[in-house]
Amino acid sequence: MALNVALGVDEVFQDYRRLQWLILVIGGLATLAAAAGVWRLGTEAERREGARLALAAERDRLRGVMDALDGPAAVYDADDRLEVRNTAYERFFPRMRDVLRVGVDRATIRHMLVERGYFRPGQALASDDTRPELMTSETLDGRTFFLRRIPLQGGGFLALLTDVTALRQAERRLEAAIASIGDAFVLYDREERLVTYNNAYLRQVSPIASRIRVGMSYAEVIALGCDAGMVALPTSMTRDEFVASRLAASRAGDGKALVVQFAGRWLKVANYRTPDGETVRVATDVTEMREKEQSLRVLLAENEELSSAALARRTFMLQAVMDGIPDGLAILDDARRVSFWNRGFLRLAELAAPSQAMPVSLDRLSLQELLSPFALPAGTMDGLAQGEAHPYEHVVAGGRMYRFQLLRAGPGSGLLWVSDITLRRQAEDERAALRERAMKAERNDAVGTIVGTVAHDFNICWQ
Repeated sequence: MALNVALGVDEVFQDYRRLQWLILVIGGLATLAAAAGVWRLGTEAERREGARLALAAERDRLRGVMDALDGPAAVYDADDRLEVRNTAYERFFPRMRDVLRVGVDRATIRHMLVERGYFRPGQALASDDTRPELMTSETLDGRTFFLRRIPLQGGGFLALLTDVTALRQAERRLEAAIASIGDAFVLYDREERLVTYNNAYLRQVSPIASRIRVGMSYAEVIALGCDAGMVALPTSMTRDEFVASRLAASRAGDGKALVVQFAGRWLKVANYRTPDGETVRVATDVTEMREKEQSLRVLLAENEELSSAALARRTFMLQAVMDGIPDGLAILDDARRVSFWNRGFLRLAELAAPSQAMPVSLDRLSLQELLSPFALPAGTMDGLAQGEAHPYEHVVAGGRMYRFQLLRAGPGSGLLWVSDITLRRQAEDERAALRERAMKAERNDAVGTIVGTVAHDFNICWQ
């Protein structure tokens, strides 16, 4: 019995030992599992921290690219919530800085734009739609901006704003300047299609004015004039040959004036070629001036045969005709000395050099002395002195531009013709500045496309 008791105690002891080892093994496994869990948690935390840092770096990179843009830009997600905006966007709407937070929806932003006084209640904004007529908006403080929406893959879009306030103001000034020009002004694009024109042009082509449309080719306009009997075709030319000759003169664009008869009037037409290949055409009605010029030439031709009494009467009539012309005129004898002049010449000389007083009498002044207020270059002065008939253009110190031409007015006589063309040149310069701003807006659009690509990568990383 004692043996049986001893054996039972031993079995109990062995079971206890096995239980103890089992507890140790289980405890070790639990410890290993806990350590593995802690390691996994640490690894997951590191991975998440790395992803957060990468996302922040990508966000900073996107913000840096957007800050490099000239204009305001913002990225909205698929739920119309603001994700990123650049500093130019905040500067464009300075009273909205506390509203432009990441995650705010576009409806709230639109509501606050009205509440903060940027737009009128109920005003259609460029951000409300993508239709072309709503792509331009004007704020209450007089600024105008153009909005381009660039869709992003995965939803959302990039809103790229371009401040076109100065461009719109320049367009209005250019339109007003073109409308105020007394001469007919027409602009054709590089495909020779009509872009714009002023009211003076419509008055000159009044018989066909109702049929003039933007987009018509220059050949179509000439053909309309021929069919309406407004053009006096040369006897040696057919209608098609005349159209071809006018097209050739237009494509030359050298600015040389061509006097043509159109609708019973005499027009001095000049074509100018722009660097972009467009054509500016300016037509001046010189009918009255041509009639006066013809009368002047007749008077000069008859002047040789008149008696002294008749010569005095004719001289008075000649002076009256010359004073009726707004441009500056001066008649030179065979020694290139002044014999007659008009008031227009004295007025233009005073405008060119206000500090240099011109004598009331210009009689017997030489050509060099006569033109001294305009400070012409030596080459131009030599060309005029040699009697070259083509015109010269020159800008005086005050910024005014004049055109000079010396015409033959009879045996041994010359007619110096001076015109003020300042307003015409200013209108052409404003047109060139407008094209430069438009090219800059196109460059911003190209950068906007790059930003859209970066924003797409940012969305993928966020997901």
